[in-house]
Amino acid sequence: MSILRLLLLVILGLLVYQVIRRVTSQLNSKPTPQPPNNNSGQPLVQCSHCTTWIPQKSTTQHQNKLFCSQKCLTDWQQHHQQDQ
Repeated sequence: MSILRLLLLVILGLLVYQVIRRVTSQLNSKPTPQPPNNNSGQPLVQCSHCTTWIPQKSTTQHQNKLFCSQKCLTDWQQHHQQDQ
């Protein structure tokens, strides 16, 4: 009878562990940013520097990154030169 009790405790422990892991995983995950409503019909993208949502056609592109303005591109470049 004690082996059955031990087995039940182990199973219960594993279930509690799985539930705790799932809950903490969901709490730690960051939600995917969603673009605001767009009435222009153009896809919106996020500036790589300031994270502002802008129409894709209005962007400045550099190294596969999109920027809302030349100023954001320059600021991003200066920030990343300091990191190197």
